Amino acid sequence: MSGNEKKYNRYFNFYLTIEDRLILHKEDENFKTCWSLDDNLSSRICDTLNKLYFWIDENDLLLEKNIVKMFLSLFNQSEHYNDETVIRWLSISKFICKNKDGKWGKITSLLVNPKNLGDYSYMVLKENKIPMHFEKIAELINKTFNKKVNIKSLHNQLVFDERFVVVGNGIYSIKSEDFKPGSVKDIIHDILKEKPLSKEEVIEKVNEQRMVKESTILINLYKFKRIKSSIYTLFTLKE
Repeated sequence: MSGNEKKYNRYFNFYLTIEDRLILHKEDENFKTCWSLDDNLSSRICDTLNKLYFWIDENDLLLEKNIVKMFLSLFNQSEHYNDETVIRWLSISKFICKNKDGKWGKITSLLVNPKNLGDYSYMVLKENKIPMHFEKIAELINKTFNKKVNIKSLHNQLVFDERFVVVGNGIYSIKSEDFKPGSVKDIIHDILKEKPLSKEEVIEKVNEQRMVKESTILINLYKFKRIKSSIYTLFTLKE
C-alpha cells in the first residue's frame, strides 16, 4: 500500500467514526467488519448470506451473475439492487468467496481454495467437462491459475487421487457414473452383466467410457463367453 493510500484510509476511517448516521457492525465468526446506514437492512443481508451458504453445495462453482441471482431470490426484496451492490454484500461473508478464476463458492470448497495439484486438476476437468491428457491438464492449470506445474508430480497425483479415473493412455477424467474406475476387462464385465451383447455393441459401450484401441477391447472381450457367432456374455459359476 502506497503512502497516499494509507493517508486516504486514515481519513476515511476517521470519517466513519464521526459520522453519526453510520452503524458499525463489528467482525464476528461469520462476517467481516462493515458499516451501514440501516440496521434492519444489514440484518436482512446477513440472514440472507447465511441462507445462501446452506443453499450452495460444497462442489458448486457459480458465475458471478448466478450467485447474485441466487442471493436476490433469497433476499425477497421489493427494491432493486444492482449486481455491484450485491457483490459488496457477498464480500462481507467469511464463508462465501470467489476463486482465482472469478467463480464463487464456499470457502471450505477445494474448488474455491485448492490445496494441491489434484484440486487444480479437478477444477480444470470440471470446467471443461471432457477427459484430458495430463500434459493438457498441466497446460490449463498454468494458463488459468498462473501456476507452474511439474508434469511428473501432476501425473503421480492423478494416478493416486481417487477422484480421477484413467480412460486412455495418459488421459484422465473425473470419476462419475459415465467414467467408473477399473480396467477394460472390468468395464466389459459390468456391461455384459446387464445382458448379452454383440461384439459391435460392446465396443460402442466401452468407447463411451474409455479411449482405447479397438484391438485392446477385443483382446479383453475374447476372455468372456461367446454364445453365438458374435454374441458375448459372462461365464456362469459352473463354467
